[in-house]
Amino acid sequence: MSRSAAALPLLVLMLGAPAPAAAGGPATVVRGRERAAYRVTHPLDVSFLQPYENFGFRQEVVRVSEREAIVEVEVRADPSESASAAPAASPERVPEGIGPEIAELAAREAAGVPGDWTASARLLALVGRSVEHEEDPAAPYDAASVWRRRKGSCVGRANLALALLRADGFGARAARGLRFSGRPGETLAVGPELLHRWVEVWIPDRGWVFSDPAVTLHHVSARSLWIAPGSSEGPAVDAALAGAQVTLLRIDEGLEAVDVAPEVPGDGLRLRPASAQRSAAALLGRAAPGSAVRLAGPGGARESRADAAGRFAFLGLAAGLYRLDGPDGSAGLLLAPRELRELGGGLPGGG
Repeated sequence: MSRSAAALPLLVLMLGAPAPAAAGGPATVVRGRERAAYRVTHPLDVSFLQPYENFGFRQEVVRVSEREAIVEVEVRADPSESASAAPAASPERVPEGIGPEIAELAAREAAGVPGDWTASARLLALVGRSVEHEEDPAAPYDAASVWRRRKGSCVGRANLALALLRADGFGARAARGLRFSGRPGETLAVGPELLHRWVEVWIPDRGWVFSDPAVTLHHVSARSLWIAPGSSEGPAVDAALAGAQVTLLRIDEGLEAVDVAPEVPGDGLRLRPASAQRSAAALLGRAAPGSAVRLAGPGGARESRADAAGRFAFLGLAAGLYRLDGPDGSAGLLLAPRELRELGGGLPGGG
């Protein structure tokens, strides 16, 4: 995908079939690099923070003292498909205990999907579009209950994703950590609102790869800090983390949304390299940083907000005529996304 040097260009692309409406919403496919740095303190010990690296994720830890550490996280996201052709078991594959309901669901969703990269994404995307987020410590978080209720916490969604992946022959394991949502300079105490659970899946030609079920495919944000496995397998904060505080020192958010996960079984709906084509319509553009952009057309209206670099995205669009309104309700552009086109001049009122 390329952008013209003209001011504020728009890129419009229509390929493949539109994605249907979903209960949980589609996970987003991104590309690019993101980096963040944190200061973490604890009244006793910060040994729960350890260096870690897998495909696309690197965490470095410098201990200032027993009670303080500086953590740097770098994420590189690559939406290209895996070159391998079939799932292969890893030492973490644990298919025992997966009931027939989950096994049949995994087999149906991944049937006929070529390549580990795409097949695992299809299973992870199923969690995203089917399971609503739920913050209820008393709710069940085993895979079968989460699927039947179509609701779950991050722990429940991770457990469902692990069961689906393992049922289809993938090596998969839980990843525990913190997900920081604050601004640079902000300090947050470690508690249930920061503690997070995601997964790792084994891709033979990539190794271990992170995904955050219902949110991201084959990456996590640099706002994620990995923590060594501990005693808590449920939603509670274990004693080793009690009293810890995290300060976001800086973040360079360079990830760019390029696609949404394919949601309809069938040939042709696959995650594709961003440089080639998308699985559904997408509209990408630029406007004044932080400004709101509104798109109205088939399926109703939706709103996007330009990031710090001025980029915005509308993904997973159906074919049809759309009205794109710039910031402050200025007159819009009429767009019929059918093929890759470039519109110079940008959004009215886009800065």
